[in-house]
Amino acid sequence: MWSTYAARSSLVLQMNAMTAALGGELAPQRAALILSLVAGVQVMRQMIGLSALSEADPNALVKILGPLFQALIDGEQPAKSR
Repeated sequence: MWSTYAARSSLVLQMNAMTAALGGELAPQRAALILSLVAGVQVMRQMIGLSALSEADPNALVKILGPLFQALIDGEQPAKSR
């Protein structure tokens, strides 16, 4: 129970700092999504060992994830589907 509280408190502090740094529209949601993407990729890559991520060239992951993170940082709207 205590470890869950400590982890949540730490994440809230990180999210608040990132929200302040991002600013703009939907900053709390964008900050939460950034943290979620980082945590999710790390869990799948390092803990679960999903081969598509754990064996991937880090530069390939940067190529894929970079635009996602940049859109969240910039607060851009996603491109409309064709």
